[in-house]
Amino acid sequence: MILTSVSAPIVTVHVTLTSTTMRQIPNADAEESATKSKKPDPPDILDHHKCCEALATLRRAKWFQAKVSPHQTCVIICRIIRSFACQPHSWNPWKLLNSWVMELLTERIYSNAINTITPTTCLQRVLEVLSAGILLEEGTGLRDPCEKEPTDVLANLNLQQKEDITKGAQHFLRLLVFGKMHELLGVELPDSQVRKRAADQEDTADQSSKKGKIE
Repeated sequence: MILTSVSAPIVTVHVTLTSTTMRQIPNADAEESATKSKKPDPPDILDHHKCCEALATLRRAKWFQAKVSPHQTCVIICRIIRSFACQPHSWNPWKLLNSWVMELLTERIYSNAINTITPTTCLQRVLEVLSAGILLEEGTGLRDPCEKEPTDVLANLNLQQKEDITKGAQHFLRLLVFGKMHELLGVELPDSQVRKRAADQEDTADQSSKKGKIE
């Protein structure tokens, strides 16, 4: 169901109707007895797949509020990683990662830290984990904590997509390590930083020339 306002500001709201009974998984005996006494579904019954997707989204939202929202660092890193997918590059593998994978990966890394870590350190660790190949076939994968059955949240990605994301993480990790945060975030370097780097390069050149004359 889609609701759209007719006056400014224009707002579109997507409403999904669901029920927890759609997710009930009966055992074998109950399923057999239910099959015998099952009545035909009404013609206007809700789509089972969409109802289950809505329930999963609701569970993940509750998990985010309980696990991620209390930690400002996690929220910041989730927003930064989501911004990677919005950068206007011809090759942008970050678009392949959905928000749920980003949130889950960030929370796992932050919660496993021994001490409180800064947003920069958390971002670097996220990129390091992705660069190490957690998404690849040899990796450990990511289990969905909101599902009863063991479910890998990366199952929808094929091998080529996983390799592209790993390669993109390695590239971004190099930018972060070499102090090119502005390129990683897709923003221009402030004028003060530009002047400082130019001055540092001039000092380095002067020192090199003086050293050459002494030799």
